[in-house]
Amino acid sequence: MGFGIVAMLMGGAQATAINVGGMRSWAAGLDYFVLELLVLGLIFIPAEALFWLQRQKVLRQRGQTDLKHFFVRLAGVQLLSLAALLPAQMLFL
Repeated sequence: MGFGIVAMLMGGAQATAINVGGMRSWAAGLDYFVLELLVLGLIFIPAEALFWLQRQKVLRQRGQTDLKHFFVRLAGVQLLSLAALLPAQMLFL
């Protein structure tokens, strides 16, 4: 909710993008990857420490697999969003 309030205070849907190096037709949304990784880390690392079923380190060997699944899942959401957005833009613009 805090991020939503900050986004509304920064202009919400009326905010304009900063033009860096000319026009781009699309963006990868790397900031979303980083923010979600940070927020989920801040939530789940303490939660795993509090409600553990089996003791394990935060940075464990299988953690790389978890990180790969995280990025593949987010990339899939980005691609599906783009696949839904392009036909809608062509239809309504």
